[in-house]
Amino acid sequence: MTLSVVDSLLLRREGLIPIGLAIASLIALALSSETHLAIGLLLLLALIVSVIPVARVGILILLLPFAHAGLGLEALPGFGLYDAYAAFFLLLFVIRFAVREVFQFDRIPVLGLTGIMFLAFIPSILNSVDLRESFKALLQFLVSALTAAGVYYYLAREQSEKIFLSLLTLFFIEAALIAGYGIVESTTSSSLLGVVTGRVYFGPFQDVNYYASYLLMAFALAGGFIVIAKGVLLRLASAAAFVILLASVVSTVSRSGIATLILVSLFFTIYLGLSLRGARKLLGVSFLLLFIGIISVLIFSGVGSKVVDMFTLSRRLETVVAGKDPSMEQRSKILEVGTRVVAAHPIIGVGFGAFEKAFDDYKGAEISTGSSRAAHNTALRILGETGLVGFIPSIVFVFVFLRYLIRAYRKIPDRRRRILMASVIISICAFLLMSLALDMMFEPHFWVMVGLSLALASRYVVPAAGLTTPFPGSFEQR
Repeated sequence: MTLSVVDSLLLRREGLIPIGLAIASLIALALSSETHLAIGLLLLLALIVSVIPVARVGILILLLPFAHAGLGLEALPGFGLYDAYAAFFLLLFVIRFAVREVFQFDRIPVLGLTGIMFLAFIPSILNSVDLRESFKALLQFLVSALTAAGVYYYLAREQSEKIFLSLLTLFFIEAALIAGYGIVESTTSSSLLGVVTGRVYFGPFQDVNYYASYLLMAFALAGGFIVIAKGVLLRLASAAAFVILLASVVSTVSRSGIATLILVSLFFTIYLGLSLRGARKLLGVSFLLLFIGIISVLIFSGVGSKVVDMFTLSRRLETVVAGKDPSMEQRSKILEVGTRVVAAHPIIGVGFGAFEKAFDDYKGAEISTGSSRAAHNTALRILGETGLVGFIPSIVFVFVFLRYLIRAYRKIPDRRRRILMASVIISICAFLLMSLALDMMFEPHFWVMVGLSLALASRYVVPAAGLTTPFPGSFEQR
């Protein structure tokens, strides 16, 4: 039996699962209350579309903004639409992988290291101060890594580069729409959230800093698409998304988000100036001028003042400069607690996922930060929770992952594709920078992008036939 025949039969068998669930959902919807009808119809549509493997990745991306929003179920706190669909996504992926590729993990580059990370986290459980939290964290990590593997697995088989461009476009366009909705909702309805905090963000994210990390990943992609977009419509949409995302990041008044925004913009400007030739170097200058222009409008115009609470922004920035920011002082104290945790258990840590539970034991009488505080630094959290045994594989994974993307970038002969790969790398780096100020190990938008970026990079590291030709309308053809 040929491989194509196996693929065909397997696709039909996979298709029976979502179709069967869709039929069952129709029956359930007919018997349900009206309050659940809209949610049910959305899930029903997702199940039907999931017959197409690549569409599964698209639905994951569409549900990313709701990854932190639960359904209000007491038995499953925090369990929401994204989690429900991610479980379905993983079920189909595991079934397909088990049938075709079992024991062939070498076909998924880099992500095999997450298996080593998982094993390296297990010894910390022996010293965990809260076994329930440790097992929960292990499950979260397993789901995150498998999600990235599933995204890679489906996309690496695709020959059409348009699929990658479409999914990346979907990512930043949806983020821009969410950001625009957040701004409009805050400015038109005087939402309690905006009035009390002076910070604008999309409510389902629950935390403004996680929201900012999502927007920043999309912001880097929008900036790249302004340069590489082939059609006028897509270029205008990318520019509009760029403006909305920039304004939204500033309106969150997230200091780590704004700092990362500035670094990303400066780096992208320098990159364009160095990588482009002749008159095209002006694109880098134009990028910087656009950034400065938007910031100026936000700060100095009446329109901008409706979007950004300048009082909150200036107060937060002034306290940082003066060194009297309460939040920064709290974080410095948390850092001190974290170093005590590491010093006490340098080899296997206090238990994966158990930093908050161990906090009170190590904060000391002189530190007043409240109870059960998060580490606010992903690297510190991993080191404190899993010790050197878990920290070293984690650092190796990040290093090898970035090295793989950079290796792909260097192999790309076409300048337009190179800029696309660079914008993906900058998007990933924006998240990693934000993770130095937040606990963000399990954020779905990061792991989905990990799988997508690896699938894109693998096309250039091990190029298939026809990939050496440039995009239509590329710089080399002009």
